[in-house]
Amino acid sequence: MLLNYYGFNIKVETFIDKYLEKGDLKFDKNGEMYGPDCYSAFLGNPYSGDALGCYPPVIEKAMNKYLSDKGYRAVDLTGASMEYLVNRYITNNKPVVIWATMYMANPVQTYTWKVKGADKSSPYKDGDTCEWLANEHCMLLTGYDKDYYYLHDPLDSTHTAYEKQIFEERFAQMGRCAVVIDKII
Repeated sequence: MLLNYYGFNIKVETFIDKYLEKGDLKFDKNGEMYGPDCYSAFLGNPYSGDALGCYPPVIEKAMNKYLSDKGYRAVDLTGASMEYLVNRYITNNKPVVIWATMYMANPVQTYTWKVKGADKSSPYKDGDTCEWLANEHCMLLTGYDKDYYYLHDPLDSTHTAYEKQIFEERFAQMGRCAVVIDKII
């Protein structure tokens, strides 16, 4: 959605198939789960409802592969406050990819596994234990008013309003993760 907003004619399937780093979790001979962490690869099949997902470094890297010769770059702004994102980007009509939860449900820690194949951009190292928060969800923040944030939600392809308080809580619980696209000057 963000690439399309900037006028790039790329289909979701093309982005997934050509640019997105993907990985799977496996079991060793002792039955322990291992694989890449969620900062290194999209975990599972992106076309499946059973996939886990990924965090900003994976999306930033995939977008930058696509944008490499187009005069733009993706930037991981994880840790930025909602106030910063709104004042710097939303008020300037620049949408922001953000991580919160599906329908603002509580995040729930589900899977844990040993990391194998950590990317250099990951906070994890091989051998660390990675934890997954279920209900993780990525959306496109497009606007706000006094009471709500407005997001394009790929779950149901709608423009959805979420109350500011619950949205900010979920955004914080998911690590204040955000990615933007900036023009290269």
